[in-house]
Amino acid sequence: MLTRLGALELDHWHGALLPGLERLGVPVPLAGTSNHFRVAALRELGGWDPHNVSGHAGLGLRVPAAGKRVALLDSSTDEEACAHLAPWLRQRTRWLKGYLQTTLVHTRHPRRLVREAGLWPALGYLALVAGTPVAALLAPVLWLGAACWYGLGVTDVAFADESDFWLVALLGLLAANALTAAELWLAAARERCWRSAPYALLAPLHSLLLSLAAWRALVQLVRNPFLWETTPHGLAAAPSGGAGPPDERPPAADGSGPPQRPTITDFVSR
Repeated sequence: MLTRLGALELDHWHGALLPGLERLGVPVPLAGTSNHFRVAALRELGGWDPHNVSGHAGLGLRVPAAGKRVALLDSSTDEEACAHLAPWLRQRTRWLKGYLQTTLVHTRHPRRLVREAGLWPALGYLALVAGTPVAALLAPVLWLGAACWYGLGVTDVAFADESDFWLVALLGLLAANALTAAELWLAAARERCWRSAPYALLAPLHSLLLSLAAWRALVQLVRNPFLWETTPHGLAAAPSGGAGPPDERPPAADGSGPPQRPTITDFVSR
């Protein structure tokens, strides 16, 4: 289930979402794999932030700020999806925590961000990078509140006690899951992966798992912001389906080894 959903996600990400962002003029949040760089340009941009566990996402916003652009290649990615829940949860925790870190870094000076990247690109980028973890954090709260209001008849809900609010929340949750399922189904149809298409109906379960990862990410952001939880890769090539070599943590800025871990205060203020 996880590998098929992961494949559909990647098909949607590379085949529809990123090309759409490129056409709209919104900065492209780079993925962790399947990237090609001109080395001189990468060095000019400052490379990856060694303390951001999704440093490639932040790099995507620095590209237009430096007067450069990202283009998409008509190719395929062989990125391997996680096959088991525990490493999948650690991987998504790392991604969402990196999105939160990227948001904190690039909204520290909002005026400079708008001046360098432009208002529309900055808003579009933050809607995706900040909106993804925020939506995942709010989803279980809204589901619980809607269930109390409509399922249990509890009208004294601490989060909000207005029927209009919970109606809008419920319709929004249903619409979001329906849209996600449609996106995954279209990804399967575009790639003619008909055996995977029914898994698009599992979008609500997938969103709940993402919410669990988002709450792990928020806790880690406060308690251990620079923890890099590795993801096993190479399962398809490993003998007897065993685990291949894990991802390595990115090197320190001087290339000498794993990055040092500043405190959360250092991270927010630097």
